[in-house]
Amino acid sequence: GLFAAGGDLLLAVPMRGFAGPDIVRFAAPAHLLPLLAFRQNRPAQVLVVTDRTGAEIVSTMAGGIVSHSVVVEGPDDEIERNAPGGWSQPRYQRRAEDSWRHNAAGVAAATARAVRISQATLLLVIGDVRAVQLLEARLPLAVRRVVTIRHLPGGRRPDGSRIERQALVGKAGRNHGARETASLLDRFTEELGPAGGAVQGAAATLAGPSCFTMGLAKSVN
Repeated sequence: GLFAAGGDLLLAVPMRGFAGPDIVRFAAPAHLLPLLAFRQNRPAQVLVVTDRTGAEIVSTMAGGIVSHSVVVEGPDDEIERNAPGGWSQPRYQRRAEDSWRHNAAGVAAATARAVRISQATLLLVIGDVRAVQLLEARLPLAVRRVVTIRHLPGGRRPDGSRIERQALVGKAGRNHGARETASLLDRFTEELGPAGGAVQGAAATLAGPSCFTMGLAKSVN
């Protein structure tokens, strides 16, 4: 999406995957509805594909632009629980559990950073049950308060399902965006009353920011 005035380009927003028709319009205010709808269908999100050795973390900004990816790896020498039997077996199990917890703490810290930087409201987690449990138990409370956590099927090992995973991630993002939009519309309706903080119509909106429109702009940006 390109927005210009007086011969100067004021804003350029990537819209990869936009399926609508090309629109060229001269108007004041600018025709923003296609851009807003595009961004609402692609909320900022973080994808974590984890196992007991670490994780791959991908951050996506609002609008579907991948902004950052990182791989977190833990030690490999204490991961396996299939250690020699006999009297030493419990010791090897404890070492493995300690290693998994340590790895999960590193993944949780990296996930928290990714959520903060991308301002994500959706956290998608893929991995075996134990790795996911360890990760979620170590996520900071501040992260839990701002994101919706969704579990998707699959694992970290390459198995040829990348295209299927991308489809699941895209669907999860669209569903989350639809829920956020419905919630905002419900809030907007509640705030339209005489004592509320919402206004309706282009003239009233441009006349001055209300409490609701300021919050809505923050959530969209």
